[in-house]
Amino acid sequence: VDILIDLCGHTAGARLGIMALRPAPIGATYLGYPATTGMASIDWRIVDSITDPPGSEPHCTERLLRLDPCFLCYRPPGAPPPSAHSQGGPLVFGSFNNILKISDSTVEVWSRVLQAVPGSRLLLKAGRLEVPAISDRTLARFAAHGVDPARISLDSNKATQPEHMAVYHRVGIALDTTPYTGTTTTCDALHMGVPVITLAGDSHVARVSASLLSAVGLPELIARTPDEFVSIAAALAADAARLESLRGSLRSRLAASPLCDARGFAARFEQAMRRMWVEHGEQGSRS
Repeated sequence: VDILIDLCGHTAGARLGIMALRPAPIGATYLGYPATTGMASIDWRIVDSITDPPGSEPHCTERLLRLDPCFLCYRPPGAPPPSAHSQGGPLVFGSFNNILKISDSTVEVWSRVLQAVPGSRLLLKAGRLEVPAISDRTLARFAAHGVDPARISLDSNKATQPEHMAVYHRVGIALDTTPYTGTTTTCDALHMGVPVITLAGDSHVARVSASLLSAVGLPELIARTPDEFVSIAAALAADAARLESLRGSLRSRLAASPLCDARGFAARFEQAMRRMWVEHGEQGSRS
């Protein structure tokens, strides 16, 4: 093995103890952990110029290898239901992110969105929402910001993949979590024709959705401040024609973007590996 790539970082099942022994000339970390490992034995961290823009280097021990235009590639699930379309009735905002990502700052900005769009509702779909203590606490957190619990629907149904994706038919606009944004959930929403509004922060975890939306050509859905997040959500909710246009074009737009270009991504990844190996050889010849 010339290049050994860690995919877990400091998460469950991690094997960083192996990486510490340097079993390969080059060590890298990628995809599964959204921050530096802090390990001198790992040489590279694979990111992109949006998740980790120039100037991010002091925040990690590894060298940053930017795999532009996006550090990952998305394969839509097989046999998905048709993309979403307008159902009429109140606008429904939604999020299918892990309940642990719904931070206090997320609750605050989502509550402001609901207040800015009278009559709108919020659908949350996540595991563990079937637990009364968790569902009650979730509703209470929004109530503390003046949101009537009757406007919030909680769904914890552990459905099949097609059934899970079909729930997007109930959502008009997806709201991203902050500061830990979505990844697969963001891609899934776009694939189902549901635009996603994200708040780009100052770290990798807070900028992944910004990278995904940029790759699909939707930078106008990336907010830089909570105020801008609320403004973007309210404006899109009020523009039925634009929302319908997005919902009708997002799946094909995603499919044609670099985010779903598996062949192009593979070529860029190969080039990145070659760069690591060449630079390793150059360093060896200088030492």
